[in-house]
Amino acid sequence: MFIFKTLFRLLALCLLSKMARNVSGETHKSVTWELEITIRFETTVIQSYRPPAPKCKRPSRPVLIPSYKDCNRAFYNLGFKDGMLRTQDVSVKQTYGNCAIEVRCGGHPITVSAGRLLADVDVNKSGGYKNLASTCLADNKIGKVFVAGGCSVEVWHHSHHN
Repeated sequence: MFIFKTLFRLLALCLLSKMARNVSGETHKSVTWELEITIRFETTVIQSYRPPAPKCKRPSRPVLIPSYKDCNRAFYNLGFKDGMLRTQDVSVKQTYGNCAIEVRCGGHPITVSAGRLLADVDVNKSGGYKNLASTCLADNKIGKVFVAGGCSVEVWHHSHHN
């Protein structure tokens, strides 16, 4: 913003110098003035984000393996509105059939896009629920994956008796 103000002032001075007159009304043939502009740029190096691989584990008993289809339904029923998941809570849980899914965002109220949770934002689309499902659920495991922005998605077996 500072640089735009400085450039505006410089332009204004140029225009005024062409119209400058002394007190007797004579037009100056030339106007010489100095303007010192100091521009300082601060740079921050931002490392590209690469989400870690999903952490999968075998359930203690084979009967505790959630259904891939049920987990997909639970994910899409999390409560997205206009492509966003927003809540003042620190976690959102949803169950469907024998699958439970939870989204957490570092202990803060949740505001995260469905795209980030589903596929994450890196060029390889290596994070998010899709990767968790294809890595863990497809191998009959439960698990958790982290996505950019400090959020995580976790799936486990949901018992109707809990």
